[in-house]
Order: sequence, then C-alpha cells, then structure tokens
Amino acid sequence: MSNSLKQQTLAAILFLMFGGLMLGYELGSWIANDSWRFNGLLIIAACVIYYGLHLLRPVLKQLDHFLNNH
Repeated sequence: MSNSLKQQTLAAILFLMFGGLMLGYELGSWIANDSWRFNGLLIIAACVIYYGLHLLRPVLKQLDHFLNNH
C-alpha cells in the first residue's frame, strides 16, 4: 500500500469518526430533550460522513483489485 493511500485511509477514518461523533451528539441531545429540532450540525455531520466515504472509495477499489487477483 502506497504512502498516499495510507494517508487517505487515515483521513477517511478520521472524517468518519468525527462525523459519527457529531451525529451521536445530535441524536443524544434529541433523546435527552425528547423533542426533535433541526440543527445545522446534522447537515455538517452528513457532509463530513459523505466526504469520509468519498475518501475511502479509492482504497476500497484497490482492496477489491487486490482480493480479486490473489
């Protein structure tokens, strides 16, 4: 695995973890308050998770290529 692919994998994991943390915070506050209010943090969390998945795509393609050839 090349160095840039390792860095991209690490960045994707960090983006997914941060997005999951924001999403968990919003869901936790929703459960604690027992009322749902729309917050901009949900949009930011969705964008962060989407970008993390976008970063992970080339990594998964290379993994698929590796698994199919061995």
